[in-house]
Amino acid sequence: MAACNACNELSNKGKEVEPHPTLVLKSSVNLGRLSMGQAKGNVNHYVCSVCGTKMSCDTDKHDKFAGWWI
Repeated sequence: MAACNACNELSNKGKEVEPHPTLVLKSSVNLGRLSMGQAKGNVNHYVCSVCGTKMSCDTDKHDKFAGWWI
């Protein structure tokens, strides 16, 4: 199944954009632990309850390119 409009619109947006209401958080990985403190934030993994698309968001405060992807 293809990604719904809400997932497509969120893809490639910045980390400051909130998840849309139909995304369900499945897991979260602390970047600080993986990077020995170099990164600050999490990578959150979601699944859309409408279309089943798996999306992730990097919230690293030090990475200006962090954001959403499918």
